[in-house]
Amino acid sequence: MLGGVAQQRFSYDFIRGSNQGQPGNDPYLQYLDAGTANPAVGGSMVRWSLLSYIGRVNYNFREKYFLTATLRRDGSSKFGANNKYGNFPSASVGWSLTKEGWFDNIKALHSLMLRASWEWWVISQVPVITTFLPLSTTIIMLMVIRLMQH
Repeated sequence: MLGGVAQQRFSYDFIRGSNQGQPGNDPYLQYLDAGTANPAVGGSMVRWSLLSYIGRVNYNFREKYFLTATLRRDGSSKFGANNKYGNFPSASVGWSLTKEGWFDNIKALHSLMLRASWEWWVISQVPVITTFLPLSTTIIMLMVIRLMQH
């Protein structure tokens, strides 16, 4: 079993100003308000935070069958006022084929595992000004093969 908490905070401040028509090259007159044409000022600020709780359980039966279940609960200022928190489960199952008796005659492979996983996720790069995006489900099939090394 595994459990944990993670917290992130992001802060960005930007300010800019420009002006043209400075009165000469005298360094004592090179101030923003000394210009006489096209004054422009602007700026922006971005703030967001994320609080995550995670729990994971791993189980294996006779080093042959494997199960992993994970639940992550994220609270983010990016998700919008009515959806501050979301639950994001995932699971995977695995089968070590090389632990089967009928696999003993194949000497070229050290291990061969078939694994399938499923997860429910949300994109972490949600812009600050958007609200909660639709969630997606993903199913992944993976076969891991390791050749015997001499």
